[in-house]
Amino acid sequence: MLPTGKPAFAAPATYGPVRAGETLWQIAGRAYPRAHLERDQVMLALIQANPSAFSVPRNINAILRVGAVLQLPP
Repeated sequence: MLPTGKPAFAAPATYGPVRAGETLWQIAGRAYPRAHLERDQVMLALIQANPSAFSVPRNINAILRVGAVLQLPP
């Protein structure tokens, strides 16, 4: 622990595994419920951070793979 009371390292934040029927729009809202960001911005950040989670990497129209565990960018 650091003197601030926080752990010396933080585990990477993740979401998942993605369930059948979940959409990137829904996940973006659930993963960042209090963020002062547009949901579209969050969706693009998730796509960039998780190219292998989509049928076509880095494509907003690609299908999100069921079972994928998404890395959540800060």
